[in-house]
Amino acid sequence: MSYSIIRVAKVKGKTNTTGIQKHVQRENKNYENLDIDLEKSHLNYDLVNDEPIEFNSMIDEKIEENYTGNRKIRSDAVKHVDGIITSDNEFFNFKSQQQIQAFFEDSKQFLEDEYGKDNLLYATVHMDEKTPHMHYGVVPITDDGRLSAKDVVGNKKALTEFQDRFNQYLNDKGHNLERGESKHKTERKHKQVERYKSETQYHGKEKNKAERLAKDTERKVRDKEQLLKRYDKQLQPMKKQYDEMKNEVDDWEKVKIPKLKQKAKELNNQNAQESRKIDDLKQKQDDLISTFEKIDSDIEKYKEQREHEKALRDQIRADKEKEEEQYQNLVKVLNEPINDEYEYEYKKPSIFSKEKEPTGKVIISEDDYKILKQRSALAARLEPTFTELNSGKERKQDKEHIKRLQDENSKLKKQNKKVANERDEVIREHKSDISLVKSGCKIIKKAVGEDVYHKGINMIDNKVKSNFKDKYREMVTVDDNDKRMFQRKDNEVKRMQFENSKMRSKGKDKGFDLDR
Repeated sequence: MSYSIIRVAKVKGKTNTTGIQKHVQRENKNYENLDIDLEKSHLNYDLVNDEPIEFNSMIDEKIEENYTGNRKIRSDAVKHVDGIITSDNEFFNFKSQQQIQAFFEDSKQFLEDEYGKDNLLYATVHMDEKTPHMHYGVVPITDDGRLSAKDVVGNKKALTEFQDRFNQYLNDKGHNLERGESKHKTERKHKQVERYKSETQYHGKEKNKAERLAKDTERKVRDKEQLLKRYDKQLQPMKKQYDEMKNEVDDWEKVKIPKLKQKAKELNNQNAQESRKIDDLKQKQDDLISTFEKIDSDIEKYKEQREHEKALRDQIRADKEKEEEQYQNLVKVLNEPINDEYEYEYKKPSIFSKEKEPTGKVIISEDDYKILKQRSALAARLEPTFTELNSGKERKQDKEHIKRLQDENSKLKKQNKKVANERDEVIREHKSDISLVKSGCKIIKKAVGEDVYHKGINMIDNKVKSNFKDKYREMVTVDDNDKRMFQRKDNEVKRMQFENSKMRSKGKDKGFDLDR
């Protein structure tokens, strides 16, 4: 039966602790111990730390956290206790990695129970040497918070009891190990490896062990061969099934797959034809859009011309009304009766005549004379205009101008009616084309699938101008799924615009930063 092995030793000074760190964590490139296989060092693991640590720094941290003594720690105080746990090769042979790790996990639990979990520095398992073993390190802090390696490690008797407890703990866990013989009972000292191997006939034992291992391996090989024969017998039906499946695969490769490829080729050709049809329809749609734009432009020009003509007519009408008003005022002035109170002028024909004779003249007041003079001047100024108006020449010119405007207006109405008819015809053709486009879209969607179809129409939608988006979406929307796809896209665009506006508003008025 195999033995349980646990050893413990005090480590004095940070230099020795650093040396142990380099060995435990494999920080050196070369080692004198020939049993170390650096190519297997990646199999090593630490049950306490996930990453390599710096032993001296970690020791100081644990003392800072757990030391509660009143005295100042001496500079030569032992702060590190190192130990090793293992067994012999017979114990580890034919154990899985999980079983080996379980053994060391139980050993680590024993150490935590003995020393306290907070005082355990590392528990590193070495799988790159001949025999798996675990190095462990402890900060010697007592239960009452003192730093004392003497009390934690104890004397010879305490060490013997410690090893007894370890062996019993492992057996309780089901590992079935014997207690190794204490060096204190045999009063033997530790010997050098080579000396130990020589005295214990190490190589002979190893040879016997290898022979036993070879025989055991031969037995296992025979068992494996018998097992393989049974498996081969069991595999016969499976081989038959495999052959049938292989024939089916060959049939697919030689017959069915070529047919599917041909069908795929035909579908690709059909898709190419449909794509060309869509391109033609898009070109026709672009032409229709250009026609609509031209018609809209002509209508806008016609509206502008009508507004101009209307403004011109209104201006002529206003001018005519103003002239008519002035004319009426003048007529009123001319028709207003003049004050006819006057006296005839009488004079003596000679100085010797007794009777006065009428001179044919009248005498009026000075105010009446002034009014009469004013009206006479006004009449003289208005006489040419009155004569021209009375002849009807000016009104005839206005009538001719109005008639020309009416003729032009009539022509514009005819043109507008013609343009409206053309537009109605284009709209009817456009509706027919939309129906044709929708039919083509249905065929394409059915051929390529909804996801691919949505990607295609969405890509085109991103390039269509905003004033034509509604018309485009009307043409390519085949069912409610397409409509919902565009609605989700519009909602997402609105959400992004809202988020951007919030970000811009947050970025405003940040104040003045003195550090800048």
